[in-house]
Amino acid sequence: MRNRAPITFAVTVIAVLASGCNSESSNQPSDPVASYTEFLDREFERMKNELPQFALDSKYKLDVQKTDSLVSPLVGTCVVDVVYPFQSEEKDMAVLFIINLDMKHGHQDSGWVLTTGRGRITGSKVLKDTSEYRVANSVAKQMEGKYFDFESLDELGKIF
Repeated sequence: MRNRAPITFAVTVIAVLASGCNSESSNQPSDPVASYTEFLDREFERMKNELPQFALDSKYKLDVQKTDSLVSPLVGTCVVDVVYPFQSEEKDMAVLFIINLDMKHGHQDSGWVLTTGRGRITGSKVLKDTSEYRVANSVAKQMEGKYFDFESLDELGKIF
């Protein structure tokens, strides 16, 4: 009688490896859009607490896509506008900047992680009509259209 142990072992190894290669990883959320929305709600709440100078628009656009990546099998994209008030005490000027934030998050190890962040100043409004109004208006207009990259909310706070 032949020893079937090597064959049984080989079949078991193949079955285990095949189940581990399944693209529907067990650490992926069952509802990726709901998971990403909940994550964004927590991140925006954290942003309100840690970066109170930013006023977030309550409406934002989001999208979640499946990828072939083993590192980030899901990618979420969020676009949101924020208003940032800039005040210069020495120049007696105040400007509101409207900033469009475009963030991409990858779902990794059972959680969402910021993979790229890009901001663009899309508008501005000078708030004080003072002797420095023209200077403030000129600076504000020069800033419009400018892009900046960030890797975390902390870094975003340091930019402004």
